Amino acid sequence: MDDIKTTIHEDATNDQMLADPGTDKTKTLTCCVLSLILQYNVDPETILLLIFTRLAAARLKDKIKKVLKPLGKAKPQVSIIRP
Repeated sequence: MDDIKTTIHEDATNDQMLADPGTDKTKTLTCCVLSLILQYNVDPETILLLIFTRLAAARLKDKIKKVLKPLGKAKPQVSIIRP
């Protein structure tokens, strides 16, 4: 696990994850979001995920949708950050 450099900053309402390429950021973020929705009953419509690339956003949306759609749950908003 020494090769994974992940920093998570959190306050009362926001989380930020910074990590090197190839460190499973998408998997980690997917698990965190699904945990919030399924275990803590957070309304998915109150969650905003900001991603840097279209590919990462598409992968994240797909992974979350595969779990939430069969359960009839709404999906959180996933948007791309554009400088």
